[in-house]
Amino acid sequence: DRAIVLRTCKRLPEALTACEQALDIDQAYAEAYNIQGHVHMDLNQYDEAISCYEKADECDPTNPAYRYNKGYALMAKEHLTDALKEFEFIPQHHPNHNMAMSRMGEIFYKIKDYKKALSKHNDALRSTTQGVISNHPLNHYYLGKIYYRQFKPFQGLAEYEKAMELEENFEFIEREEIIMDITRFFKWCQTISREMYRIMTIELEKLISSHYDPY
Repeated sequence: DRAIVLRTCKRLPEALTACEQALDIDQAYAEAYNIQGHVHMDLNQYDEAISCYEKADECDPTNPAYRYNKGYALMAKEHLTDALKEFEFIPQHHPNHNMAMSRMGEIFYKIKDYKKALSKHNDALRSTTQGVISNHPLNHYYLGKIYYRQFKPFQGLAEYEKAMELEENFEFIEREEIIMDITRFFKWCQTISREMYRIMTIELEKLISSHYDPY
């Protein structure tokens, strides 16, 4: 508890010391390793964080949070293949772990496998935790990005709106990217409109000339 408070107060070196003190008392204290991992993540010390999460998982392999956190740390290092393996393992034992599905969708998006990304984010939205259907903004955010890249801008816009309604602080979504995508959509609409107008004008001129008889 002390380590959590110290981390919340951004007193990170002291939080690490508190974790070490707890582990001196109980070397199998999984949550102490987990918090230690969080502090290392705050310090951008990803290798140390991964090591801590691995130790936490060894102490308590029944808690999916430790493997999830390891996967997230691997993502931070851009080790996407290794991260994907961690996230894929979790639903085998915890089928409704929607955040693991969300992160799989995020990775598939990053490697441009949009079909699998779409499937994973939809699976995450259909999953339930303690009877409650998941509705995480991260899923709507990436669905929006996928739809835009599939030239389905209206569906993309609808998903972005859901993401922004659910996540006012934009912890999981990038407001700037949403604005950029929406701006691109409107520019695309303008381009299409101009092109359609040009094509319709040409076709109309052809139609008129083919039916015009000066005599």
